[in-house]
Amino acid sequence: MNSDNPQDPEPDAAANARSILLAASQHDLESLQILLRDVPASIQDPETGSTPLHAAIRGAPSVNSVSATGNGELDGKNVYGQKEDTPQEQKAVATVKLLLENGAIWNDLDKNDETPGCLALRLGLMDLYNIMVDAGVRAEILLNRLGEYEKLNDQDSESDPDGEYRNATDDLPQAQDNDEANSSPTVQLSSQDPQPNQPTYLSSTLSFHPDRILDSASNSVMMSWETNLMSRTASLLVPSPSLRILNIGHGMGIIDSHFQLSSPSTHHIIEAHPAVLARMREQGWYDKPAVVIHEGKWQDVLPRLVENEDGGMLFDAIYFDTFAEPYSTLRTFFEDFVVGLLDEGGQWGYFNGLGADRQICYDVYGKVVELDLFEAGFEVEWTGVEVPDLAGKGEWEGVKRPYWRLKEYRLPNLALALGRSTSNGRDLECEMTGIIKQQDNGMHESGMKFSWNNTSQKPRIIVAAEEDDDCDVTAVQHWKEEGFEVSYLPLANNRKAFVQQLYDYADDLELGEKYAIIAYGEAAEAVLDIAHKPVPKLCALVAYYPEHLPAPGVGYPPSLRLLIHIAGSQNFMPGAHAYAYPNAVPGFAEHDLDVYDKVSAGLAWTRSLDVMRKAFEIEVDLEAIWEEHSKFEFATKDVDATMSTMVKEPYVNHVPTMTGGIGYTDLHRFYRDYFIPGNPPSLKMTLISRTVGTDRIVDEMIVSFRHTQEIPWMLPGVAATNRLVEVALVAIVCVRGGKLYHEHIYWDQATVLVQIGLLDPKFSGKGFNRLPVVDGSGARKVLNEASAASNQLIPSWRQK
Repeated sequence: MNSDNPQDPEPDAAANARSILLAASQHDLESLQILLRDVPASIQDPETGSTPLHAAIRGAPSVNSVSATGNGELDGKNVYGQKEDTPQEQKAVATVKLLLENGAIWNDLDKNDETPGCLALRLGLMDLYNIMVDAGVRAEILLNRLGEYEKLNDQDSESDPDGEYRNATDDLPQAQDNDEANSSPTVQLSSQDPQPNQPTYLSSTLSFHPDRILDSASNSVMMSWETNLMSRTASLLVPSPSLRILNIGHGMGIIDSHFQLSSPSTHHIIEAHPAVLARMREQGWYDKPAVVIHEGKWQDVLPRLVENEDGGMLFDAIYFDTFAEPYSTLRTFFEDFVVGLLDEGGQWGYFNGLGADRQICYDVYGKVVELDLFEAGFEVEWTGVEVPDLAGKGEWEGVKRPYWRLKEYRLPNLALALGRSTSNGRDLECEMTGIIKQQDNGMHESGMKFSWNNTSQKPRIIVAAEEDDDCDVTAVQHWKEEGFEVSYLPLANNRKAFVQQLYDYADDLELGEKYAIIAYGEAAEAVLDIAHKPVPKLCALVAYYPEHLPAPGVGYPPSLRLLIHIAGSQNFMPGAHAYAYPNAVPGFAEHDLDVYDKVSAGLAWTRSLDVMRKAFEIEVDLEAIWEEHSKFEFATKDVDATMSTMVKEPYVNHVPTMTGGIGYTDLHRFYRDYFIPGNPPSLKMTLISRTVGTDRIVDEMIVSFRHTQEIPWMLPGVAATNRLVEVALVAIVCVRGGKLYHEHIYWDQATVLVQIGLLDPKFSGKGFNRLPVVDGSGARKVLNEASAASNQLIPSWRQK
């Protein structure tokens, strides 16, 4: 029997909704598979608006209690997905994937104004959140390819899509507003409040305020809170003076003012709104040196610049920030115009506000845009910029609707990916190898890797030398021990083929993956020659003793980490990014050559490793490695455990006494028979300072003990004297591949001998009245500089 209220759902539909939501919440896969034969996976509970996806995520085991803003942004710190999943977690993941496989919609909203992804993020369930993001990306890619971008949740609603106006998203799906969930003190919306479009905006009356520009409907065109974003953008796009700059969209003039600080050689500005143009005249922009104002829409101006009678204008930096235009116009801009306007080595950017009403939309649209940028032939690097609590600061008072609700802005910095064809006719799935994999069951299983979340692949290094047999296998092994995947590429007297192989290598990498090059000799020179222009996916270059250095004034992309090692015999003057090794000749870093110089090679290795770790954003906790080793040495006194923290063939050298060992066998014997049992019970070490470098730790400490037994490593062959000893000691510890490689330990042996009575400081001889040594007071002065007077061993010092 039907309900008397025609607006109530049919009883069967309500029962079906309850059944499938219950099965989803309990992760009952068997029941779900039966129910999904007759019940759509996108069915919603009539009271709560929850879908089976909401129920499955809400029923998943939560890792912690977190809070979230209304846009689904996580306030707590999640740990879900960073450990081996429990059976419950695995069933939750399987349930969500089953529902998506059967047509569940990634962005359906419940009556709490949450998508399933928003809910997963709020609960800290990042495995499930990432699945929802990938589902959104897949859906948007398909809609994009079909030209069928639709409004998210286009149900019978009287509220506008919850979009943002700085980058209008008419052709991207957006979340709905929920009046109860978004009761901020902004101008209220009604069904008569249309989202602004370009013609409406250009004909509207603007009001200019110190902190914002509003159109006649109280939509915010631009606001001063963006100043930090614009400043950071300008510093990335314009790293040096006298560049050629193009900006589309002047607005409040924030980024153009920052561009002017770099004294550009030419500064073109395109602006379409008559009121903004009039204000630019009032503020003197038309009279600024090197500034050229183009009045009109960029769609009309840019073709004239590209087809300039002098062969087209080129720019070093381009920025795009228009108002009330859909994403398709941005895509047209970079697909049709940027390639013709951006000079080689140039960079460009845009205001990245797509989907900034909620985190999952921002993540989905950001990845969709990155795919489109990749397909258009651009490399993008993202920089996270913290955004303050704008609502809490009252920024949105008097504004129709906030266009930013997130805590972090992802600042894009783009460059042409030279050497890669982007119009070879391949379809998206072939172009983006490994991005979307079609499974046998019809479910798109995500293999997506983007530049802000790619952590699953090993960082990749190409070692390049002149000939096939020039590969330094020892160096390659060291890089592998540090966690890098290493390939070898010989120059083989064919520079053109060598360069093309580098470009081809980049084509095989997935979106967001990158690689680095370590090149020697002529191969180093070849890579330096091409790297001053952006090389696809190349993030770092280490060049060993190239035959020629780059000419003065040759710049390299700011996204490339560059390091050049110069042999002293080359007589080059080291400059930016270059280090010289005075006593070395070319080949000094290659272990298999007679000219190998261990000291110079070691310095170069540390510097190279630092560059690689920074380029791939790798952090290594050296302190934890050293602390674990020390625990086994001094606390548990476990010899085998101590050796397990070291490389296969380590060495230790106590410099004053040359005790320790080289290689596993000798060092194991030293620790077992002499070091660990040779420390007196009274031994105490006080850490004064610790310096942590790329692959070394330097500890400064005070060691004190009562000499109640022989101490073979410090006082070998000296019987106990029962005297107290205090001495400053420095330990320099080198780590390779996560294990201790060697230790160099230094202390003042003379002060130790003075304190145990084996050396008399009052001993005098011809030309001196006493030995220039001190007792334990030297160590105590390290702890407290005022504990003893300075310079007391200088005879003339005390005479004044």
